[in-house]
Amino acid sequence: MRVHDGLLWFDNDPRHAFGDKVQEAAAAYERRFHQPATICYVNPSDLPADTTSPPELAVIAEPTVLRHHFFVGAPVRATRRVRSTGRGG
Repeated sequence: MRVHDGLLWFDNDPRHAFGDKVQEAAAAYERRFHQPATICYVNPSDLPADTTSPPELAVIAEPTVLRHHFFVGAPVRATRRVRSTGRGG
């Protein structure tokens, strides 16, 4: 599980639907980081069998995420490293 920026959201209210919780976590991420979340990790026991997620937000079961927590973010992208020549410039 590697994300560039992430937000851990907690919601254990049984009155809220799972999809609403995911959307609220993604909205909070976007408010904070000014970009949309593209991935959401949840505990497998919190993931309903009939869950459908929007194509722009992948919901992934991850056993290391605590129950009722939603870890939303954007994946780390490979970046090109520039090797220094050691010539002070």
